[in-house]
Amino acid sequence: PATKQRYRLDPDVKRHMGDVLTALFIADEDGFFQEPVDPALAPGYASVVKHPMDIGTVRQRFEQRLYKGIDDMCSDINLCLDNCELYNEPDSYVVERARHLRARLGEELCRQEA
Repeated sequence: PATKQRYRLDPDVKRHMGDVLTALFIADEDGFFQEPVDPALAPGYASVVKHPMDIGTVRQRFEQRLYKGIDDMCSDINLCLDNCELYNEPDSYVVERARHLRARLGEELCRQEA
């Protein structure tokens, strides 16, 4: 199997990325987004969602240095939240929580360290 490329990040960027992830884990009070979706709890998920993602996987990829930068990491976070909105009813509680996390993500990205 091919080895995945690992990236060396600027320490300030790495710290900021870690802070963003920590804030999202804290904001995900119900734990909906911290692990892959369990197919037993979400019938038909695999037929609706073609590229599953969760914030726990994002954290693993971050720790393994698989992201080139914050934009790559945010793409995966947004994929996770997009998948939630794709699979679930628009007015459901879990979609409300996804929107909350998306707003939190935006808040954290605006906090740039000097």
